[in-house]
Amino acid sequence: MYSLRVGRNVAFACVVIAACGRVGFGPEERVVDAPREGVGDDAATPGDAAGPPDAAHVLVDTITVPTDGSTVRSKAMLEAGVSYIVVATGTFVFAGSNELADSEYFSINGSAGPKDIDTSNSLDFGVAIDTPNIGLTKTPAHWGAYNADSIYSTELVGSGAKISVTLFDCCYSDNVGTLQLQIFE
Repeated sequence: MYSLRVGRNVAFACVVIAACGRVGFGPEERVVDAPREGVGDDAATPGDAAGPPDAAHVLVDTITVPTDGSTVRSKAMLEAGVSYIVVATGTFVFAGSNELADSEYFSINGSAGPKDIDTSNSLDFGVAIDTPNIGLTKTPAHWGAYNADSIYSTELVGSGAKISVTLFDCCYSDNVGTLQLQIFE
């Protein structure tokens, strides 16, 4: 389970990104450990789509999230009971077109977007943490209102394990690009 609060310890979390409106799903589960990064000072401030975290926050891990449906895990173990801030950034091309998607919304530059729920495929588009089944329920349930800079943040409490991250989409073969998650303590 996740709770939203800032602190020091975080446990096992899984991030899943979902997107669609297209037919042709069924990604293979391929788990890849993501590299661990050092301290950062240019990431988004949680709750503030444009600013960096304050100096009190330390970058614990950076995860590159593939858009091919594979699952990646953090290198860092998130301490049980410690609160962490997770910042999701970036966009990728989806649906084999010039339409863009980010960590929470698809068709962000399309005439019908931005959208975060793909009703035709019963799918909640967006980054999901420790959510094993692609569908209408994910954690976090929502990363917030659409942000033109494609920067979103949430807080989660660690469970003493690594987090897993996956992109939810109904068709992965036409995606191009990656997203990024940063975990701050």
